[in-house]
Amino acid sequence: MARWNELLSKLGFSTRVTNPYQFKTKGELLRECLDQATLKKLLPLTMSCSAPTKYRWRGEESKHCGHCVPCVIRRAAITTAYRSDPTAYYVGDLTAAPVSSTETSGHDIRAFQYTIDRARRNPALIRSLIFQTGPLSDVSGHIDDLADLYRRGLDELHKVLRRVVTQP
Repeated sequence: MARWNELLSKLGFSTRVTNPYQFKTKGELLRECLDQATLKKLLPLTMSCSAPTKYRWRGEESKHCGHCVPCVIRRAAITTAYRSDPTAYYVGDLTAAPVSSTETSGHDIRAFQYTIDRARRNPALIRSLIFQTGPLSDVSGHIDDLADLYRRGLDELHKVLRRVVTQP
């Protein structure tokens, strides 16, 4: 958005684009939506998965895999907002069997668990973790807000992944 606003300024426009939701987690956005009926009707029609056709070699239709980064965040958001997630995933129940962190289906889950564990053991670490995405100069006055957003996002993920067993 900062780059977009720079472009508008260079083109002579005084208009600025803002994101009133920039410090909200996906779960908070779902829970706070004013039109819950429409949201719940449209939610099953949305796609979050990074590779929804990854199981087509087995003759399966496109749907959420359930274990990639966007799918795990989707699970966390929907579970935070509604306590349960009706999304059809290839890997539906992450707690049904141990997830192998040496296989693709377990890489992202284990990475989330590792980060959640590190942040819970050392909450001050969150302020440095938010900088791993790159420079935050455009929002430098909001570092505390970003750190709190990151912490709340990790809390949403923890609710979904706390009973998931990964190995080795």
